[in-house]
Amino acid sequence: MIFSGPFFAEHGPCPYLADRDWNSVSLHVQQLEPGELQELLQSGFRRSGSEFYRPACPECRQCVPIRLPVEEFRPRKTQRRVWRRNQDLQVRQAPVQLDSARLDLYRRFLAARFDRVDPPGATELEAFLGDRFGSTVELDYFLDGCLVAFGVLDVTPQAASSVYFVHDPDLASRRLGTFSVMKEVEWCQQTGRSHLYLGLWVRGCPAMEYKAWFHPHETQVAGVWVREPLLQQPV
Repeated sequence: MIFSGPFFAEHGPCPYLADRDWNSVSLHVQQLEPGELQELLQSGFRRSGSEFYRPACPECRQCVPIRLPVEEFRPRKTQRRVWRRNQDLQVRQAPVQLDSARLDLYRRFLAARFDRVDPPGATELEAFLGDRFGSTVELDYFLDGCLVAFGVLDVTPQAASSVYFVHDPDLASRRLGTFSVMKEVEWCQQTGRSHLYLGLWVRGCPAMEYKAWFHPHETQVAGVWVREPLLQQPV
């Protein structure tokens, strides 16, 4: 691994929880082998472009890495309904291809979900989701031949990490975020990988609650992965 850091960063207001500050430990990575990527995932790091980071807030422990042991995953009733609802989608694996169609989908997604006014450019999208280390794949979702969603996965021989998922905001009723996690679990099962890393779960943040509805799941506490108890999922 070739990297600079680690750096301790004070980012300012927390993007997830009100009245809290956000701090992290970051690595800026230039070169990375699959085994090293696996070590970073196991250590609770999350990738954004060439940067790997994990929370380091001195007085808050609400933000924790979360992963799914894929062979043990069993969908719940609401998740099974989402699965059935989306069986008309075609899902294909491809190399990461951040073209104009994906940029347009990304812009519409951000505008609808985060009320973002300034549209991101191709350079920003590439810097965020581009394949930096030759270990990234894309799952594309098509409806009647049209691209309606895409997900970016970092992969190692043992696991996959869900980096980001983008979908058509006009299809919000399909709950494509939930469907994508199940497709990524299926992909891990089919390719012999043991875990799917879902990044960070923030207790008390409504936008992050869906991650904890997948069972069984494990979170990292004081550097150790522990099994979390079953949580009640809304209908």
